[in-house]
Amino acid sequence: MSGVARISEDYLPNEPTFQALHVATVAFNSLLLGEIVVPDWDVFFTDHYTADFHGAARALGGCAVYVSDKLGKHNFNVLKKLVLPDGSILRARHAGRPPRDCLVTDPVADAKGLLKIWNMNKLTGVVGIFNCQRAGKWPPTPGAQYLQPDPGSPPFIIPGCISPLDVDLLEEVADESCNDIVQFIDSIQPIEACVLGDSTM
Repeated sequence: MSGVARISEDYLPNEPTFQALHVATVAFNSLLLGEIVVPDWDVFFTDHYTADFHGAARALGGCAVYVSDKLGKHNFNVLKKLVLPDGSILRARHAGRPPRDCLVTDPVADAKGLLKIWNMNKLTGVVGIFNCQRAGKWPPTPGAQYLQPDPGSPPFIIPGCISPLDVDLLEEVADESCNDIVQFIDSIQPIEACVLGDSTM
């Protein structure tokens, strides 16, 4: 008998409005089901335009990370971000779930909430932040119209705070004297250090 169970709808790469909904669904479902089973976040395609988004979420998910690429359609740049140079992984210890301040927001449709997912590794806590707004609506509806932004329009920016304290079990690996907090924002920005009580906008 396996302790793994699917906790979301299928990954549907041809449904543009399902991409953010899929990640938000499994993160929120992990609040309950992550206490009972090891959540299965389903597969994703590494050559899809949302591959980095799905890969980052699954790296935080505490789940198996597996892909269902067609033969010859692998994006190894995405895959390399999910493993260490020797091919091993830093598997998260728990089911990835939203922190407390995200529990009363709608990270997909309220035009103001961000999706944050936190987890723990053996020696660290980790939190990721995702802008899922304008990417779908509840409930997921196959064939729903996806309104792509105009090419000349400014990016849809959602302000929000992220803090090491978003990691609910941080005290397991860090005490009050800990100041070794590092933030990495996107792949094009430098890594910065911050202090435990700080938040970043």
